Amino acid sequence: MISLSFLFRILLPWRRALLCHTHVSILHIIAIRLRGHPPELLIDTLVKLRMNDRTDISMQQVERCYIKNRQANLDASTLAALVEQEVQGGK
Repeated sequence: MISLSFLFRILLPWRRALLCHTHVSILHIIAIRLRGHPPELLIDTLVKLRMNDRTDISMQQVERCYIKNRQANLDASTLAALVEQEVQGGK
């Protein structure tokens, strides 16, 4: 029962990314979860960025921005805006 729950916690975010044409590997989702970061939030942020034609942003950039702003109460839209600011500031 525990392994089935763990499996769903991995596959549901992966399926969401797959259906939104955003490639995130299952191993990457497992690594995100092991680091204690919320894969649902990070994937939703990446999907939101891809919907805004920001295909140049990777999951690593989203996760890095999440780590920097972890203490703030973030939702996918807020985190997407922070990631875009960071990417534009780095150029």
